[in-house]
This record gives sequence, structure tokens and C-alpha cells, in this order.
Amino acid sequence: MATDVILSWTHSVGSQTGYKLTIGTTPNGTDILNQHDVGNVDLYDHPTSFPFGTTLYVTITPYWSGGDIENCPTESFTTLAPSDGDFCDNAINLPCDALIEGSTLDANEDTGLPFCVAAIEAPGIWYTFIGDGLNTIIATCTDNSYDTQLNAYEGVCGELQCVTGIDDFCYTGSLISFPTTEGTTYYILVQGWGGNQGDFVITRTCYDGPFYCTSSGRNPFSEWISKVTFAGEENVSGSSSYSDYLAVPIEVSRGGTYEIQLTPEFAQGTRNEYFRVWIDLNHDGDFSDSGEQVFSAGPTTSMVTGNITIPVSAVKGITRMRVSMRYNSAPSSCSVFANGEVEDYALDIKCNLVTSTLDDSGNGTLRNVSTCVADGEDVLFDPSLFNQSILITTGQISVEGNWKWMATEGSNIEIRAEGVNRVLKIFAGNSIEIQNLKFVGGSATNGSAIDNLGTLTLRDCGIYRGDGFDSNVLRNRGSMDFFGNCDIRE
Repeated sequence: MATDVILSWTHSVGSQTGYKLTIGTTPNGTDILNQHDVGNVDLYDHPTSFPFGTTLYVTITPYWSGGDIENCPTESFTTLAPSDGDFCDNAINLPCDALIEGSTLDANEDTGLPFCVAAIEAPGIWYTFIGDGLNTIIATCTDNSYDTQLNAYEGVCGELQCVTGIDDFCYTGSLISFPTTEGTTYYILVQGWGGNQGDFVITRTCYDGPFYCTSSGRNPFSEWISKVTFAGEENVSGSSSYSDYLAVPIEVSRGGTYEIQLTPEFAQGTRNEYFRVWIDLNHDGDFSDSGEQVFSAGPTTSMVTGNITIPVSAVKGITRMRVSMRYNSAPSSCSVFANGEVEDYALDIKCNLVTSTLDDSGNGTLRNVSTCVADGEDVLFDPSLFNQSILITTGQISVEGNWKWMATEGSNIEIRAEGVNRVLKIFAGNSIEIQNLKFVGGSATNGSAIDNLGTLTLRDCGIYRGDGFDSNVLRNRGSMDFFGNCDIRE
């Protein structure tokens, strides 16, 4: 039986003038009512809800001018136990990677809560978790039969504080995200706009690193992003308010230039769309720094194409790229707008591309890239360096680890010692593999181009004396292998 019930009875036979009610949680108990005079009526509506999951014992005692009728029987009934999540204090556990079906159809009202972005307009279901320092995303976008709203709180039941809330994010579904604090208890309320109730699926995902704002097109059914092609990777997708494609990073290099193609799709006739692309180049969790909007186009009704150059100053490692398409006006990086779609991608920015002919410690130089690249990863050379000379002017480059200088066949790139004794020295315990590069030595008598005490592998390389020097260009005191056509001139 529900907790809000009206007790009714049949009038007793006789000359009674009223009734007294006794209600308790034990037989003959009086902890709820004790001989409460309700008058000469045949029903009683208790001013507050009875306790959940409790057997209640009721005695109805008629009275008349001669006093109370004695030895009246006691009847009992049991109220319903609260369903899981119906109240804050019996909230359902919501771990990372959760996908839980829920319903608010039998939920009770939630009162006494602080305002939290979305007003409490319908009975809801509660969920809880303890923060672990990760960023969290909670959504009802997977499935919902009504217009959901989400509210997030922290603290203890009865003294909750608002974290965030939202009404619409993905059509009638909702999505919130926030960084969690380790050890803090959070409570999530799923309720409904305008008093709506129904079924839903709630999900929670977690991620480490910078916290990013959310963005979406609430209604993606008229137009959406159907294909994104970037850095040789293609992603074809269907209609969605927001899509997360962060699982597999797209590899790009600092200083590299990559083509991007963005294709809209329409349910019926074409409409004017605006595209924007942002990359968090400094990994600070936003897209608002100078140069982080890397592409824009529109208005357009068809595919757009352009080039994006990753600055040599970009921070290497995994970061986020956001692609947004909005109907009839340009989107911002953190907006929730009416029509269109937002897609997020992960980029793995590599420090593996030489883009400069200069020799210093600046980003994009051969010296910088060789020490910045991951150990054992290929160092590549930008096409702008083809048929160019990289001048080594600040001293020999010393190999530190397991290096690979891998130029493209036919690139005709020369690395020349200019005013220094040699280009390269490999110390014992280190190695380097070199492909399709030419070396011109400096002033050293032995090993004016390369001095090897470690492991040297040459493939289709040329090694020559510098102008005016009579020297041994390659000195080997370690391990050395040759492959392909290597031209070494002493």
C-alpha cells in the first residue's frame, strides 16, 4: 500500500457520536496517533505521509454520550517499501562506464532541494558515486521516453549543494559533465521537464586529463555531420546531437599541414550550414586560446575542404579536436544550439617532424625534434625541406637513445656541418638508423661527418667531405650496417 492513504470505515450500528483513531507501528502502539478524535465521519486523511515499508496498526474506537466503545478490534496494513533510488538516501550506485535502465513512473516527489540550473518539475530517481578525481559525463541520451532533466549535487542528503544541471542536450535527452574531487560524494537526480515522467537509460563515462566543456545540436534530425576526413582518416556517421570519437586518436605532427573535409547531410532539402573546428593545442581543457580555432566555413550546403597546420609550438601528446556544424549561424566551441551536430576527436600530436633548415634548439629543428621524439620513433622531414640543406652550426649532434632519421626517397635533403667539426656523433650504448639523407662533413680529421661508437645503420645515404677539407668522413668504432645504395666518399 502507498504511504499517502486515506483510511475509511463503515459507520458502526448504534448511536455513536464520533470516532477516535489510534495508529502505531507496533500492536497497540500509539506513536503516530493516540485516541485522536476525528469526529462523526467515516474517513481520515493523515496530514503527512506514513513511513515507507512499515506495518501500521489501526484501532477505530466509536464513542457516544455514554463514553467509548470498548474492545474494538485492531486492523493492520503495510506501506510500500521505497523503490531503489526514489530518495536521496537510497540512491543507486552509478560507477564509471555504467549503463542503467530506470523509470520515474512510480517515483515520489523530491522537496527541499536547492535550485540547480534545471528546476525540479517532476518526481525523480537518484543515483550516487564517490569522486575519484576524474572528469565525469552523465547522460540520458542513449534512450528516453520523455523529456528528461538532470541535476547534480554534492554533500549529504538533506544538505545538498548544486554542482550543475541541464534540461535539453540531445533532443529530449540530457547530458552534464564536471570534474570530480576525490572522496566527495555526488548525487544525480533524473527528473522531467514540465512534470513529465517515464523510462530512461542513464550512462556515466569518466576520463582523465583536462576537463572540456560540452556542446551539442539539440535537434540533429534535419541536418547533421555525415563525414569527417582529416589527416588521411575518414569517419562516416549518422544523425546525432553529439558524438564522441575519442577512443582512437588521429596522429598528426607538429608543423605538419593536413587536409580536412567536412560533409553535411540533410533529411530533406539542403540548408545553410556553418562549420567550425577547434584544437586544444596547449592541452589546457579549452578551445579559447589564440590560434585554437583552426578552420571555419559557411554558409554552405555541401562539403567544405581546407588545410589545417599544427603549429610547431603545439604541446605534444593526446588532445581534443572539436568539429561543430550549426544551421544558419556560426557555432561557438561550448554552445548548445537548436539544429546541427558536434563531434569530438582525439589527436595525438607528435614531435617527430623536422620543418626548419636552421640549427638551434627551436621547435621543428633537427636537433630539437631528435630529442623531443619518442625513443625509437621515426623522425620525418617536411616536404618543404626537399632539395634543401640543413646547416649544423652550433656543434655536433649527439645521439641520445635509439634514433631514426627517415627521409622520403628522392627528397634530396642534405645535412651539412657549417663551421663545426662534424654533423653527428653516436656514443656507446646508443643507436641511429638513417635513411635517404646526405651528409657533408666539417673540420674533424676523423669522422668529419659521422663518428660512431655505438650502432649505426645507413640505408641509401651519401656521406661526403666538406669543401676544402681532407678528412675521413666516417669513423666507426662500434657496430655499423649498410643497406641499399650508400655513397661514401673519403
